[in-house]
Amino acid sequence: MVKFPLIVLGIVAALFLLVYFGGSNLLPNIAGAPQESTTVPQQGSSLMGRQAPYFDLPDLSGTHVKSTQFARTPIVVVFWSTWNSQAADQIQILDQYIARASTEARLVPAIAINSQEERSLVSSFMNRGGYRVQMLLDVRGITTGDYQIKSLPTLYFIDGAGVVRDVYVGVLSEKMLKDRVGQILQ
Repeated sequence: MVKFPLIVLGIVAALFLLVYFGGSNLLPNIAGAPQESTTVPQQGSSLMGRQAPYFDLPDLSGTHVKSTQFARTPIVVVFWSTWNSQAADQIQILDQYIARASTEARLVPAIAINSQEERSLVSSFMNRGGYRVQMLLDVRGITTGDYQIKSLPTLYFIDGAGVVRDVYVGVLSEKMLKDRVGQILQ
């Protein structure tokens, strides 16, 4: 007689643990119930296949650079920040790409957009590293918001028509960068 309540208690405890550790979708999965997709859209994915957002940002010297200056030219746009070590690594890789690709006919302009940092901090970083990447400043974060940036670094590959063809979140090696550039040149 005592065994029956213990068995029921054991089953209830097992179900509780399954739901608690298995997530809220576990029981519907077991029951075979249809459920909505829980896939989270990737950062910037709503921009894929669409016109890249317009920007008008100052470079380190204060000269404004507009996205329209790159009409009919494929371009790589990298969002980054000095405080993020991976993003800083991406600037170094981008700089190496520019140095090596400058001897090749398949060079695509690359622009780095610093997200929400002061000019003096970014300038100091660039001078210390001796980087040649064209650097733009998005001090207020408006362009960063327009491009739906949630993680740094984030790279946008934009074709000659100004359409976003690829978005990559994280650090791209120089080879991966060249491969993706090759894709927007096709």
